[in-house]
Amino acid sequence: MTTPAGWYPDPSGAPGQRYFDGIDWIEQFQVMAATETMPDTVRMSVLDQAVMYAVTQGGRVESRTQLQGVIVYGQKTNHVLHAILTIFTCLLWAIVWITKGPGNERREVLQVDPYGNLIRSGSVPVGYPPGLSGQA
Repeated sequence: MTTPAGWYPDPSGAPGQRYFDGIDWIEQFQVMAATETMPDTVRMSVLDQAVMYAVTQGGRVESRTQLQGVIVYGQKTNHVLHAILTIFTCLLWAIVWITKGPGNERREVLQVDPYGNLIRSGSVPVGYPPGLSGQA
């Protein structure tokens, strides 16, 4: 799915809109009044872009609504496998199991406010581009 060219909320989180030419963001921007809200279709498009980027970075979608999504990074610990290995290695594998801990899952909530700004909360993976982060 490609995003069509047009005016979208500034991906840096700044107020206003920025032009997306279908491939990249250009420096041209429009200032919007603070009371101007974005249509739901534009807000959904902003969230779609952020979710698609998160998935390309190894995240998986745990839940999704029209204007909010929960992305999970990392893997759950397979406790059944660790228990079997611990039994077969006479408890030696327990050291690995304990150091592995409960897993390395991190959750991130992505939301789009009425003005089209992407808001994220939770832990953010290293290398997440500022343009999609909702924060400058």
